[in-house]
Amino acid sequence: MKLVRTIVALFILFSNAFGSGDSPSSGSLAVENVEDADALYRHGLKYQLGLGVEQNNAEAFKWFHKAAASGNAPAQYSVGLMYYSGQGVGQDTDKAVNWYWKAAENGHAEAQFTMGWIFEAGQGVEKNIGIAFEWYLKAAGQGNAEAQFNLGWLYDTGQGVRKDTSSAVQWYRKAAEQRHGYAQIYIGRMYAKGRGVAKDDVEAFRWFYMAAEQGVIRAQLNIGGMYYAGEKREQDYAKAANWYRMAAEQGNALAQYNLGGMYANGQGVEHDYLWAYVWLSFSAEQDYSPSIIQLDRLREAMTAAQIALAEKELSNERAMEADNLGDRPYEPGKMDETPKIVYKVDPVFPSALNRKGVGGKVVVSYIVDEAGMVQYPRIDTSADYVLDFAVLDAIKKWRFTPGIHKGKIVKTRMRSVYSVQ
Repeated sequence: MKLVRTIVALFILFSNAFGSGDSPSSGSLAVENVEDADALYRHGLKYQLGLGVEQNNAEAFKWFHKAAASGNAPAQYSVGLMYYSGQGVGQDTDKAVNWYWKAAENGHAEAQFTMGWIFEAGQGVEKNIGIAFEWYLKAAGQGNAEAQFNLGWLYDTGQGVRKDTSSAVQWYRKAAEQRHGYAQIYIGRMYAKGRGVAKDDVEAFRWFYMAAEQGVIRAQLNIGGMYYAGEKREQDYAKAANWYRMAAEQGNALAQYNLGGMYANGQGVEHDYLWAYVWLSFSAEQDYSPSIIQLDRLREAMTAAQIALAEKELSNERAMEADNLGDRPYEPGKMDETPKIVYKVDPVFPSALNRKGVGGKVVVSYIVDEAGMVQYPRIDTSADYVLDFAVLDAIKKWRFTPGIHKGKIVKTRMRSVYSVQ
């Protein structure tokens, strides 16, 4: 009953705080040929994404707001997002929470997950893990994988609910079966350690492998390490090198270091100082100190001619990477108009980050294509694999005006930096 009274009290508080100042005006939002709330919402999407009209966040907000006031849950969630990010309207966390709440009460799964995160993190409301758990439960019941993952973690750690590793496995599994990469890692760990489920190295490897196949860097490193050390399966340097390569090509400094070392020692690949130099250089450029040390040692073992050849190959690799399967993208500052962001969502960090005290800097590079879509995002500087995933997931959803060079729409290489304390 106490939880119910708290929720009701908060709802009344948000409703009163909302007041008439956020009510839709009748004149400026008049609709001529669009009658229902769903059509209003779709009309707002046209302005938000620039579909057949000039992109305009302020105009998108007006249509979303009108649809939201008519009870459209996706529109209510969109209004909350725009208030939270300050896109198309002045930033206002209280109003954002209010609209998230309306959408969540209206059965919108993403809004329910967001409300859970808001209460768990204490973003705009007093922190309350119990209420967070209830919202996660509602979203998870609708199949929201992020909510299922967070429920697994709450049961796993006993925060906001009695610790229950069996229930943790149940929720991790639900998220993992929806291809949630980090849920696959966590359930893999549960099998590996026999927590909440019978210890099963084969099943643990299977889940790690599924995550690795999806491109989850941490899983690729884990699989590579298992094959390298012969842990839980027969030692296989060639397979280890293959998995390290997959993570290395996504820009992971540790994987690049490991792969460079395997080339230097001829483990699973041909002994090749040139490729050892290339991969260690990529890693060292990210200030990964073991690679910097190893690269200096490698230079001492190489001749001047070998180093010159390796530097040439390194330059070629950088150029090939920049080509990104198409015309070479332009760099900001070397074109008439640099892409401008028109739709942005901030990373939604899994609740595990707050509990672990994880922080750091994540640097992501990506291509903005001729349609303003984000292509080929990759981590240049990693902080934590959960943090990396959240940032990548958000950036994939961003939309831009395309870059222009000499009057022609072109691809543009971009870079974004996220710092989390």
